[in-house]
Amino acid sequence: DLFLLEIGPDALPHYVKTAITYVAENGGAEITDTLTVLVGRPQILLVNDSPNQSERVEAYYRETLDLLNVTYTLWRTGDTTVPDSYEEYPVMLWFTGDDTLGESISAADTAIIAQYMSTGGCVILTGQNMTSQFPYGFLENRFGAAHKATGGSAVAVGIGSGPISFESDNVILFGYPGLSNQNVALVTGISPCGGTPLYAFNTGDTCAVSYENGVNKMVWACMF
Repeated sequence: DLFLLEIGPDALPHYVKTAITYVAENGGAEITDTLTVLVGRPQILLVNDSPNQSERVEAYYRETLDLLNVTYTLWRTGDTTVPDSYEEYPVMLWFTGDDTLGESISAADTAIIAQYMSTGGCVILTGQNMTSQFPYGFLENRFGAAHKATGGSAVAVGIGSGPISFESDNVILFGYPGLSNQNVALVTGISPCGGTPLYAFNTGDTCAVSYENGVNKMVWACMF
């Protein structure tokens, strides 16, 4: 049998699940199978920039997006070149995962992120020990924050201000002095310079901001 799906140009990307039942003509036996089809272009480019391409860390993001029924394309930076037309994704979620004390964000990484942002796409950038590795002015101009210090706390406290409020949402970083799903020893504090603080360590240093920079509707920098 042939199934035809027709959607309008403004349809929200989603998954269509179809159950197909096969019935034997010479008996009562039947088998049911499920076919899942993605309709529309995925909404998020999920970027695994972990040095060892850890699927364990990746699972945190994939399982959450699947639970929310959000469509995405996964790109592991160590496996393939940047996906074709990556600038056309509405959102890029870039995580460094099992980071080390070495280079978590390379010049090539920065160029890809910069090119994506220049087209107006929204970015969520998350990781540890990365803020001091960007070229001078990159974080300040694009994310509204600057590197402050390496080191932090086991608790990130939500801040109730700006268009996004996490006032009642505190994050406990198990594995202190670094998040247990990342190997780097210390989390990072940042200084807002135009960006709106979203989280701060209980020591007072900001660790996550959101920012509208005139090109991107919203960008996040999360350093825990």
